[in-house]
Amino acid sequence: DDSKLQKNVSAPSGCQLLQEDLYAVIEWASCNNMELNEAKFQLLQHGKIPDLQKPYVLPSGISIAADDAVKDLGVYIDKELRWRQHIAKKSAEASKKAGWVLRTFSIRDKSTMMLLYKVYVRSIIEYCCALTLCGLLTYNVTSFGLKRSNALSRLRYQVVQE
Repeated sequence: DDSKLQKNVSAPSGCQLLQEDLYAVIEWASCNNMELNEAKFQLLQHGKIPDLQKPYVLPSGISIAADDAVKDLGVYIDKELRWRQHIAKKSAEASKKAGWVLRTFSIRDKSTMMLLYKVYVRSIIEYCCALTLCGLLTYNVTSFGLKRSNALSRLRYQVVQE
């Protein structure tokens, strides 16, 4: 479903090699009766040498400009290889889901609330958390209100009853 093309480019000649690889993949797809959606091509470049960060051109003439962040398998990563955008989006999504749970369900006993939290809220927060959080954050959950705390050694969930 998704295809990736990556190359370590450390010299201007590497940019040309990557461009040739891109053409080769597109030609291979065409020879195998596959169609690649050029509108969905994404380019993520990172590094400190500005001469190596250039747009690449598809055979159709469309230029693939570098993106600040890309989404891959539901995880956002930026050009600095950090997951800040992913964490922010998932935190906002979990907060919205927590609000939905509180508006939709009137039962407030502890076991039901924990079940709803685990099914609807924690599943969002924990998606790829081993990759994205790397044990640097703590989420305090107070009646499903999520607040992020930095610089702790491991990810913990504290459920506080009010």
